[in-house]
Amino acid sequence: MKFMTEYMKKIFYRSAFTLMELMIVVIAVGLIAAFGIPAYDKAVERSYERDGINNLSLLYSAEQAYRARYGGYWPEATGACGGGNCGIAGGLTQRSVLILLKTG
Repeated sequence: MKFMTEYMKKIFYRSAFTLMELMIVVIAVGLIAAFGIPAYDKAVERSYERDGINNLSLLYSAEQAYRARYGGYWPEATGACGGGNCGIAGGLTQRSVLILLKTG
């Protein structure tokens, strides 16, 4: 029985953290945050870029499908494209979309 109480005392007095242990944990968490947050921001920015490029590609495909079905772009542009028929996305050409996809 005496052994049990001494064992319990040892556990009770050792159950707290020292100041040095807490400082090491705080420094480790700070280092992880210092490297993790910028990497996370870059990943979010790349996902937005890819999403925008994907939307642009879908818009181009929709324009081409409309043009194939109805023989022209919608709406008929006047003034903004010099009186020409420039389409929904400002006259995207296949070359301009491919350039955007390659650079993204």
